Amino acid sequence: MSTVTVVNVKHPSSASNNIVLDASGNTAVSGSLTVGGVAAVSVAPGTAGNVLTSNGSAWTSSAPAVATGTVIGYGSSSPPSGFLACDGSTYNDASYTALSTVLGNIRSNVFTNNFSSTLSSGDNTAVANSRIFILRSDSDTASYFSADSGATWSSTTSSLEGNVVWTGTNYVAGHSASCSGSLGIRYSSNATSWTQVTTNINWTVSGIAWSGSRLVAVGQNIANNAYSTNSGVNWTAGGAIGFNTIDVAFGASLFVAVGISGSSGRISTSTDGTSWTTRTVPTGFATSVGIKSVSFVNSRFVAVDQNCNIASSTDGITWTLSFSTGNRIASPFVTTTTGERNRVAYSTSDSSYYVLDCYSTDLASWTRVPRAANYGTAITGSLNMNAVSSDGTRVYNSAGTVYNPIPYTTGTQFLVPNLQTVNSAGVFYHIKT
Repeated sequence: MSTVTVVNVKHPSSASNNIVLDASGNTAVSGSLTVGGVAAVSVAPGTAGNVLTSNGSAWTSSAPAVATGTVIGYGSSSPPSGFLACDGSTYNDASYTALSTVLGNIRSNVFTNNFSSTLSSGDNTAVANSRIFILRSDSDTASYFSADSGATWSSTTSSLEGNVVWTGTNYVAGHSASCSGSLGIRYSSNATSWTQVTTNINWTVSGIAWSGSRLVAVGQNIANNAYSTNSGVNWTAGGAIGFNTIDVAFGASLFVAVGISGSSGRISTSTDGTSWTTRTVPTGFATSVGIKSVSFVNSRFVAVDQNCNIASSTDGITWTLSFSTGNRIASPFVTTTTGERNRVAYSTSDSSYYVLDCYSTDLASWTRVPRAANYGTAITGSLNMNAVSSDGTRVYNSAGTVYNPIPYTTGTQFLVPNLQTVNSAGVFYHIKT
């Protein structure tokens, strides 16, 4: 079989035609041309970096097919055509519709800091009667509260523990051995001056819930609980829960208590705090650690275990694992702490719920929040999102810092990932538009 060489050159008599050499070395002007008895295919000049493809009769020069959102390493800090540098920059959705769709679920820049707090870090937060509380322990003599959405803060006469609830008459909160004073419950009509109660509740109170007519308090690392029907002034010993309790919430006509027995998390429910029923913990949740917190928000219970896994329930009886990634303290996500009461906070600015380093629009599925340093410009103030609370509008953390989440998913902009820290010698990262 003869070797055929095809040379694509311009015919001197026609700038629009090509010359093709056949197997015998004869030349022919393009038209009905053959090469060794096979119809010749004219190949037009391509574009540098493109790929030539053929349908059998003609060739097409096109850019390589790369999916939108693909991140590549490239030998220059200047992006190639069709790419943007991965530097955390902000772009309008309309400018890069396809990429905006791919990156639309990222909550970038995380939070905007409303003010610079002078408070040192607390242990927990709570919201009651539109007041935001920072609960302090570890031998502190006072906690703090704000009545103006965190703009100014006042101190209490007592250091408070676990949670704060409002009964319509009194604020009621727990007290621990590490705080100054005795164990038990504190109540106050003004959030400033507090009265201590120890009868039937002379233990560290780690959680407290209000049903509208009854208070139930549970004790840290003990199976004790107690209830009150007169806004926390007097307390009666409740029935045995059966495990070391850590937190309690009320909703769906049930008190739900959580904690640990042996090395596994436990959940129990009661209608009145006197008789308790153990519930099944979902597979993959609190299998070797305790459950640190439980909240009832928007008709759903949400519980968090000590490894920062999340479970939810609509009735407090049947539970489903909602999110599981194990211990999630490490970067590039917002800092969380496994030991805190990680209750759910809600923000009206983006109609989303926040707990730990996750957000959700339905309390059933959760998405992690990247650190601002990894997506967007770093903000002022603590990025620690453990022990958050909400007044229904803003999100507060235990350092007294107020945040308004920025939802790029519902806005008109998006941010590309910031991968500047992983650029290395001669390699720069870019994302396909």
